[in-house]
Amino acid sequence: VVDEADLVKRIDAALRSGRHIILTGPPGSGKTELAEAICDHYRSDDYQITTATSDWSTFETIGGYRPDGDDGGLEFSPGLFLERFADEEMNPRNEWLVVDELNRASIDKAFGSLFTVLTGENVTLPYTDIDDGEARDVQIVGDPDTVPDDDIRQYYVPDDWRMIATMNAADKSALYQMSYA
Repeated sequence: VVDEADLVKRIDAALRSGRHIILTGPPGSGKTELAEAICDHYRSDDYQITTATSDWSTFETIGGYRPDGDDGGLEFSPGLFLERFADEEMNPRNEWLVVDELNRASIDKAFGSLFTVLTGENVTLPYTDIDDGEARDVQIVGDPDTVPDDDIRQYYVPDDWRMIATMNAADKSALYQMSYA
């Protein structure tokens, strides 16, 4: 039995100290409902919910090249995480992310450079983005002191952005193990 007041204090302390949250428990224990309630309390409707799958790679989560319908070439397209930090016109946004069933994905394969960003570091991705005929590197900015650079396509991770994940503690044979990172 979980002391509800203690759980609320622990969640609040974690979020206010800049940490992300992983809720663990067996199927049907209310992890997803709790994650949504946390987001509703702190962000109103400014969050996105997704369910991890075994097919996830950095292509789905961070982004990658996709066909450009206009000229048949390729263009960089942001993935699930980068879409939380900027819209299609690169206007900044701060949309929290709830990843349900996190350990259904191969975490190291799917999250890759996001681990580095979550520690407050910047990561330059192995992609270029063509904008108005100009090729620009793509960077995820985790360090809030980074100076904007017009020559780079930068996705800023706001200081108060959070990811809340749920993790199934049962049925381990069908789930991926999480690395120490």
